[in-house]
Amino acid sequence: MLLKMVWVQVRHSFRARRTRGRLWPRRCVLGVLVLLCALSMVLLAGTPSAASKSCLGHRTQALRKEDAGPRKEAARELKDVIIDLQRNKEVKEPPRADALLALQRILGLLDPRFAQQEAPSEEVQKNLLRAETDGGMWSTLLEACPERYSGPSHDRPHHSQAFTSECDNQVPERELITITVDATGFSPSLLQLLLQDISRYKFVPVVVAVSSDRTGYVTEDFGQVKVVRVTSSTPPPVRWSRLLRNVTTKYVLVGRDIISYSPFSDLQRLLRVFRLTHYVGFVGGATRSEHGNWKVACYQSRLQLFSLTVREGYSSSTSECMYCDAVGGPFLALSASFKDTPIDTKLPADVVFIDWFMRMHDSGSLGLACPDVLFFTSEGQHQPWESRQSWAVIAKKWGVTDIHLPGHTDHHFTCHAAGMNCSSPRQQHLAVPPCCLARLGFTLSEVIRILEGAYIKVHVADGTVLEGVKGGLQPWVGDVHLAVRNTTQDINQTLTALQNNGFKVKFDWASGEYQIQAFSHNIIIHRRSVDLWFDLPPSQREVSTRLLIGGFWLPAPPNPGLYARGLLGPGSLFHQPLGHTWPSCSVPGHHACLDHLPLDGTVTGLG
Repeated sequence: MLLKMVWVQVRHSFRARRTRGRLWPRRCVLGVLVLLCALSMVLLAGTPSAASKSCLGHRTQALRKEDAGPRKEAARELKDVIIDLQRNKEVKEPPRADALLALQRILGLLDPRFAQQEAPSEEVQKNLLRAETDGGMWSTLLEACPERYSGPSHDRPHHSQAFTSECDNQVPERELITITVDATGFSPSLLQLLLQDISRYKFVPVVVAVSSDRTGYVTEDFGQVKVVRVTSSTPPPVRWSRLLRNVTTKYVLVGRDIISYSPFSDLQRLLRVFRLTHYVGFVGGATRSEHGNWKVACYQSRLQLFSLTVREGYSSSTSECMYCDAVGGPFLALSASFKDTPIDTKLPADVVFIDWFMRMHDSGSLGLACPDVLFFTSEGQHQPWESRQSWAVIAKKWGVTDIHLPGHTDHHFTCHAAGMNCSSPRQQHLAVPPCCLARLGFTLSEVIRILEGAYIKVHVADGTVLEGVKGGLQPWVGDVHLAVRNTTQDINQTLTALQNNGFKVKFDWASGEYQIQAFSHNIIIHRRSVDLWFDLPPSQREVSTRLLIGGFWLPAPPNPGLYARGLLGPGSLFHQPLGHTWPSCSVPGHHACLDHLPLDGTVTGLG
């Protein structure tokens, strides 16, 4: 019953968002967070009664061995959903649609009955497919006909007519959909074949970009075709922008790399799914290249902590279509989407649509890919991942240093290449980028190398030891700390060695410590006893304990874990003191806001 209550209430919240617009977002988000608390109790305890006891401080029952895997997976997803909802609360927006999908997957892991959704009946389809009049009223006409399944025995062995859709009150397709084609690389014969295929099966408007008169003459035989003249040097994003500006229908098929058309390219199917599925911003299909290679290009993306990950595959589906953050090949969308979220014409052709899909996802829209809808395309659209130069532009635009792409393709960029200023994140309560942490770690290692070369005993100290215990410099790192022996001779040798190697050392009268400026951070040199290795067993004193920090093994107290625990006391592994939270981010919704991070646990992918 608790699972059912969570699911019903969450769906109600999302539906309210759709019907009422952006109303009461704070109340909506808080309500969902309360329900997520109840769901997390189920994850911890397995039953509502046991969960109630766990909230009162009683011991939770151990996870059964066969449940541990799914429950851990659900807990990980639930943790991400809570972070996303906190982000929505900050920017005062309703929950995003992909949070609903994640909750559905979690519920499916806990109870398989929630993993499946029934197909809508024909009556429900008719209500959802009704066209809207110019006055905002619902018409009796339908934008697409409802479909019904006739069963596997129908149309054997082809199985291509098992789903049928017929109605006599449909809005003509020519009034709804325009097909756009960038034909600048086409021969006249190829463009003629494509237009013949389209006119044979569909009488819909077509907008074509051509760069030569010979190719343009071909279009004169087709009355529904509008030509956009470009040059061979016109960048592809500019061509697509001009094509889309010439669309006057409600929907547009962005015919990326399309070279042929057939009934397999079922626009009615795409339109039906678009209308029947909440929060969908684009719908694509499968592709078949001129070499016969079939592919459904559905991608999931994640933008978090200066890292963009794009992976192939899908996590959930509806109406036999896969939810995707980005798709390959042609896709259907509202023409108004390109006015609200225009194509960035300054981007390279390889990444222009990836960027558009990311911005659509950022605004809360979902994508779908329907494998049964087939488009015939050229092979080029399948390999957008290799060009480091193109992805460098994305890195700079989206503020990321690491990009992980399908096919085991990874691109790493320096702070300079990604356009990052290492001094600004701390001022805005953003995480420190990995490239800045790497520079800080290198500087710290250089200081220690110089001091050890001058036979000065030195080790990392204070909070920097804890950073190493946690796995390295953390993205919220403040100043870093070293300790040298508090004698006049050692201090003078320290200052001389550092100054001779170009470091500017200043004395802070307030703290009584020496400081080295390192970007937006200070390396603080404390004067204290550093003969801590006498705490080691005599047989182990020849080699000091070293701690991995910023990619370098640096001298540390003999037992760094004990040192850190004794320094900070209870809760020392938490990222904030007990009872405290992260400071509010001054750039709400940014992928690197500190208040989107957990208060405990390893933060991966950083220095």
